[in-house]
Amino acid sequence: MRSNKPMKQQNYKIDFEIYLVFIVVIGISVFNAVYSALNISKNQQATTKIMTVDIPSLQALENMNLLVTRSKMYTTNWVYLQGNREDKERLKSLQNIEYPDLKGNILALASTWEEPGMVDSVNAIFKNFEQVLVYQRQVMNLLVSFDDYEDPMKHFAAEEVVDNEILPRTNGIINSLNKVIVQKRALAEVEHAGMMASSRALMWSVLGIAILIVIVVLMAAFYMSNNIIVPTMKLRNYVLQMGKGEIPEVNLRPRKNAVGQMSEAVIKLAESLRKTTGFAHAIGEGKFEEQFQPMSDKDELGNALVQMRDSLKTADEDNRQRHWTSAGIAQVNRTLREHSEDIHRLSDELVSSIVGHLEAYHGALYLVERDDLRDVSWIQLQGSYALDGRAKAKPQLELGEGLVGQCIKDKKSIWLKDAPVHFARIQSGLGDAHASHVIIVPLSYHGQVFGAVEVASFRAFDRNTVGFLEGIGELIASSIASVQANMLTRKLLEETRKQAERLTAQEEELRQTNEELSNQSRLLQASEEELKQSNLELKENAHALEHQNEILEQAREALSLKARELEQNSKYKSEFLANMSHELRTPLNSVLILAKLLSENKDTNLTDKQIEYARVIHKSGSDLLVLINDILDLSKIEAGKVELLLESTELRIIRDDLRSLFIEVANEKKIEFELEQETNLPEKIITDRVRLEQVIKNMLSNAFKFTPQGGKVSLRMRRPDRNVRFTNPALMKSREVIEFSVTDTGIGIPQEKQQLIFEAFQQVDGSTSRRYGGTGLGLSISKMLVSMLGGEMRLVSEQGKGSTFYVYLPFESIVVKTDTDQPEEEKEIIRELERISELPANETSVVDDRESVQQGDRVLLIVEDDVQFAEILVDMAHEHQYKAVVATQGDQGLQYAELLRPSAIIMDMQLPGMDGWSVLRKIRANESLAGIPVHVMSAMDRQSLGMELGANAYLRKPLDKVDLDNAFREIDDTVRHNTRRVLLIEDESIQQEIVSNLLEGKDFRSEVTSVSNTQEAWTELKKAQFDCIILDLDLGNGPAEGIDFLDELKAGDEFRNVPVIVFTGTEIDSTQEQSIRKHSATIVMKDGEAFNRLLSETEQFLHRVEEEQTGATATKTPEKMSELLRGKRVLLVDDDMRNIYAMTSVLEDQGMVVIPATNGREAITLLTQYPDLDIVLMDIMMPEMDGYEAMTEIRKVDRWKTLPIIALTAKAMVGDREKCLQHGATDYISKPVNVEQLLSLLQVWLYKQ
Repeated sequence: MRSNKPMKQQNYKIDFEIYLVFIVVIGISVFNAVYSALNISKNQQATTKIMTVDIPSLQALENMNLLVTRSKMYTTNWVYLQGNREDKERLKSLQNIEYPDLKGNILALASTWEEPGMVDSVNAIFKNFEQVLVYQRQVMNLLVSFDDYEDPMKHFAAEEVVDNEILPRTNGIINSLNKVIVQKRALAEVEHAGMMASSRALMWSVLGIAILIVIVVLMAAFYMSNNIIVPTMKLRNYVLQMGKGEIPEVNLRPRKNAVGQMSEAVIKLAESLRKTTGFAHAIGEGKFEEQFQPMSDKDELGNALVQMRDSLKTADEDNRQRHWTSAGIAQVNRTLREHSEDIHRLSDELVSSIVGHLEAYHGALYLVERDDLRDVSWIQLQGSYALDGRAKAKPQLELGEGLVGQCIKDKKSIWLKDAPVHFARIQSGLGDAHASHVIIVPLSYHGQVFGAVEVASFRAFDRNTVGFLEGIGELIASSIASVQANMLTRKLLEETRKQAERLTAQEEELRQTNEELSNQSRLLQASEEELKQSNLELKENAHALEHQNEILEQAREALSLKARELEQNSKYKSEFLANMSHELRTPLNSVLILAKLLSENKDTNLTDKQIEYARVIHKSGSDLLVLINDILDLSKIEAGKVELLLESTELRIIRDDLRSLFIEVANEKKIEFELEQETNLPEKIITDRVRLEQVIKNMLSNAFKFTPQGGKVSLRMRRPDRNVRFTNPALMKSREVIEFSVTDTGIGIPQEKQQLIFEAFQQVDGSTSRRYGGTGLGLSISKMLVSMLGGEMRLVSEQGKGSTFYVYLPFESIVVKTDTDQPEEEKEIIRELERISELPANETSVVDDRESVQQGDRVLLIVEDDVQFAEILVDMAHEHQYKAVVATQGDQGLQYAELLRPSAIIMDMQLPGMDGWSVLRKIRANESLAGIPVHVMSAMDRQSLGMELGANAYLRKPLDKVDLDNAFREIDDTVRHNTRRVLLIEDESIQQEIVSNLLEGKDFRSEVTSVSNTQEAWTELKKAQFDCIILDLDLGNGPAEGIDFLDELKAGDEFRNVPVIVFTGTEIDSTQEQSIRKHSATIVMKDGEAFNRLLSETEQFLHRVEEEQTGATATKTPEKMSELLRGKRVLLVDDDMRNIYAMTSVLEDQGMVVIPATNGREAITLLTQYPDLDIVLMDIMMPEMDGYEAMTEIRKVDRWKTLPIIALTAKAMVGDREKCLQHGATDYISKPVNVEQLLSLLQVWLYKQ
């Protein structure tokens, strides 16, 4: 105890010194911080006063000085410059607006001044200036009109006021202001100088304290280095060595402090590790008897080593025992294999093997013998080892006789320990002795005892020996049973052979006897036999015919019943799919909408993890929607409701589309992707391109899905080999056939599964633990589509080596001539061209361009009965790149306008058939023609009437060349203003062509400029002004390129207000979507309805409804379209409260007022209660009154005939849209509702309304 006490005092001393150093440093730092904070706060207050009081006050006083000077100048100009209206207006503005505002500002600042005298000076200045304002108004009242300036008395009086009152007073005010400004500036400079002095003092103070802190820290560091750090580093090196497994020689001088205690502990630890290492080496060498004493009860390593030694010792003993048992079993097995023919030899060898392995000296094997005929059993000695004469004297026992008989009877082992002296003796040539230990084990197999093994030994048997014998008992019994069965089989075979020989001899005797009898009766029975045979055949034929008739009748009834069942099943299936669509899409609708709202996190009250959960829910719901659509797609095909669009399709386009679609997939999975097209193929084939690409995309998707990294996928287009035979009649009749094959090096398909995978919902691996997901619908749908296209689909595959799917199609399919063969846009273009071709032949001598007018041309309609003047206008139209069509009668001109929808019209007023006034009225009354510019050229002097009726210009004849040039220049300007310029940024040429045709077609009046990359887009944007931009995000380098272009476009002011529509087929994540939403009006994904939605969105931005052409002056910009929804009242009709909740959340976010109803009857009641509703969202499938009936009832009421109704339905079958429109819907949207699409529809219909 006396040796530890100084150590504790020394520890306290060292700790105290360390703490003292830190306390001093911290105290100095705190003093420095407080002192600095006080000075900084003081400086901040001074700075704040200068910035918020002094500088604004000086600026306001300067402004007041300038205002007084300007008032003096404006008043002087009022008197001496009669026509200077701008200065007069400025003087009025100064008196009424500027001065009151400035005065209020100065007074507000003066309330914070600390100099009362300066505030009094400012108030005096305001009082004097307001007196000047009185004199200024006196001058303004004297000189008002031109006559006042001409009146010498008034003019002189005004001059007197200016010279005697205004100018002297104004100069005095300016002087007073300058004095106040000088005083205020001096005070500000004094405050600034004080602040700078305080800052310098603070800087020197902080520097001195920092130097003091450095000195204290250096002194403390020197002291701790010698007394603590150096010894601690040595200890660190020793500990690191021990951490690497080394045991260093510790050479330390223990100090009487904490470091000394650590040194002593390290020395003890090194010594303990040396002992522990020696003990571990002994265990590794198998010396499990080695002794080891842990350092203490808490020595975890030492105790663990002792425990490990004991465990290894036990494991070694168990391993030796298992090896002994295995060797014995192996020896017994070898004996059983080598002597399986003879039961006696096998028994002797078995006993010898067992006795030798157990190191015993006596053994016997007894088997149970049975006589099935007499139904008796006994026990027979079959093998022995070193038996004496007494044992051999009784080789046969009865069941239950002796210990062996009892063991077999009870099927239990008998173990004798310390047997009597004469119980069993073991003899040798030199002598004999009694065996004190005997064990008898029964040999049983499948519950039947075949015998017993008896072993005797001088040594005591242990449990392992008994377990070994019992373990091999069943093995020996099964082998003995097999040997006995084989012996019995051989015996029976021998008996059977002998019996067969006897039967053969008897058969030969019978055969000779039968031959003799047959020869005697053959002649007598020949005729009778023939007659019987004939009758029998007739009866059999009659019976067979009757049986066949019954079978045919049954089959006919079965087929009829089956047909009725199939028809009923098809009906049930259609109803089930329709209901399934509604029941699945209805809850899915609310899931998707609410998940979308949560992921947007508009209230910013969700964590990133919760937002990610919402996105996962939305993604899973979208995947479920894809599955539902696949099932419905399959049902449509099976029901024959899928209509094909057969058209001329370029193979190059299909190849390029598939390459661009899957090249990124190949790169991502590191799979080689090869496309091959034979050169002898034609450029085009007649087929449904969309459906064909759907089939090939499915095959390629499966190929990439089941091909591992480093594999290869190939797509080949070629003519099939000549030895290919077809079963489809269309292929058999076709002169030319094309083969599309997709080959992969994937997992392959087993032969038994190759037909199964073409069935709906079937996969190669359909188990719940399968590696690859999917619904199993893709190949089923693909095979049906190929069949509809007149082709066949085949498969060649080998498991483990890959698969090849073949699609064979005719070069030219039969085009089904129905309205559904062409999209609505193309049919509209064709109807337009047909109307143009139906124009009446030109009945005048004027040669115009009616025969060459094409869709998209700039057409000028000339309605003029003067042939010579019409010819002049035609020539000038050609000079200005117009195609001209001439009508010589008013009614004919109106007809041409409706057919042609021209870019502009030039017309006379005095026309045969229908006068020009009537034509002009009808054009402006026709909504589709109202936006066409009309220029009137007439000899009638009725310009005002013409302009009132809606003419864009009115020129009186006669006209010269200059007048006509000016007129055409105005027409060009108007047409250019009327034409919407659209910039399309799209890298695929076919997409450029489709979008350009859509936007330039019909009455859209759009001019589309197409570019393939962002560099070309910037070039076009610098050359011309565009009304709208359509942007594909992925221009070859991923969506990032398009997003960067969008950010750069909207960063500046020049293109900030140009609306942008993102039109893309690239999947975008939530981050990218959020970045796009900041700039883009809307996002249109490239899918089945993409072009219709693009047309609708573009129409919204370009305002296809041309109200601005007929007098509308304010066109809503895309940024203001969302304001259309704010405050609008919408009636939401849905029987599912989840949908009502979800959609109410979306609509109320847009500022709309939502009135819910749960069925059609309630909706009609609410319409009566709320007559000011703006729009209705109507579900279709509802109780009591469904959507169809509700819309029909609504349309019967006159005041609701024009009320917009958007139908919401979960069904997606063909004809649903038309059915909704027939029952009164204005538009249609299917569930799950796409929020952006719904809001776009609401904006369009509320805007049109």
